[in-house]
Amino acid sequence: MKEKKPAAKDFLLEIGCEELPAAYIPPAITQLRVSIEEALKESRLDFEKIESYATPVRMVICVRRIAARQESRREKISGPSK
Repeated sequence: MKEKKPAAKDFLLEIGCEELPAAYIPPAITQLRVSIEEALKESRLDFEKIESYATPVRMVICVRRIAARQESRREKISGPSK
């Protein structure tokens, strides 16, 4: 019997901060988005897209349709027996 996949959902991360200078906002939100994307890929969690928004006192990341579970992975490790 085939296992049913749990439905993908949206994930919202909102970070409040001290007022940031306007010049710091674009690099900060870009770095946050890239870091989250790398972490999700490293964790084998599929997602549709990542949206990012920012104001001087708030940064928001929205991950659309993030998987409820990691993808299965099989590894074959060879070497001397323990």
